[in-house]
Amino acid sequence: MWNIDKLNEYIEKKVEESLYLDYKAAGSLETSERKKTEISKDVSSFANSDGGTIIYGVSEYKSGTTFLPEKIDPIDRSIFSKETLEQIINSRISPRIHGIKITPITIGDPKENKVVYVVDIPKSDTAHQAYNNKYYRRYNFLATEMVDWEIKDVINRQTKSNVKIQFYPSGDHKDFKLISKMPHLKVLFDIRAVNVGQKAVKYCDLIIYGDKYAASYLIPEPKIHSDKNAFELYFTNEQDYKITLNDNEFVINSQRMVILPNTFRKIGEIEVYSSFIKDNIELHLSISLDDNRIDKKISGGQFFEMDEF
Repeated sequence: MWNIDKLNEYIEKKVEESLYLDYKAAGSLETSERKKTEISKDVSSFANSDGGTIIYGVSEYKSGTTFLPEKIDPIDRSIFSKETLEQIINSRISPRIHGIKITPITIGDPKENKVVYVVDIPKSDTAHQAYNNKYYRRYNFLATEMVDWEIKDVINRQTKSNVKIQFYPSGDHKDFKLISKMPHLKVLFDIRAVNVGQKAVKYCDLIIYGDKYAASYLIPEPKIHSDKNAFELYFTNEQDYKITLNDNEFVINSQRMVILPNTFRKIGEIEVYSSFIKDNIELHLSISLDDNRIDKKISGGQFFEMDEF
């Protein structure tokens, strides 16, 4: 879903760098040995953390303790192509990171060969080494060197349950550009628990929470807990089996529906106004599994960035 309009929106709204987002000016992509090593360091740090996005071709500036996008600083594709970037990433990070997506966005007249490269990096199930033989992770908006226990913890991801939450648009509302023009449109999403690990998942509990501002975008608007000044929505892979007697419904049994590797289960639904997506409203996810807990943030715009499973 990356395009020039989305880039400009990030710049206009001053979407700051974070654990999941990094801006890099055009000068970051050069063929010198030092720059190639920096690319391997930056990309591997996202895979070793929780995944994220690097935007090559947007300059940044510091405001207080944060880094904000300043302007588009395009890359000359005839000098540094998408294939060159792919080759550097694949040859200078060990082991190779699977699932990286590079999206070139043309800037101005296509004949001028000016582009921005958006690199989406998945969270990996093992640790990846940069070209300087060191391991890095994201810490706030920086790539920092990992210590021994952190490396071991990342390597052990393979032995833990791992689920990602996918918000899949239900019905006909699957065109991001279309619904962005209709701010009061009600859009229903299926909540899918996708097993991206190597172990079958028996217990999957999801809590979606946010502040009062985010609550106003949800349908129906959830109740705010006065002591927390926030709301919580609970979903699970537990399925109730019901019978109806004399027009009364009774639950006779509840069962956890196992999620096998490389499969998903729908665990609920969430309905929002389309302005939730356009305004990029933020929610927090807390996923509790058999032997693992995953906490992360997601913004409205990311609802349409989830890979179809």
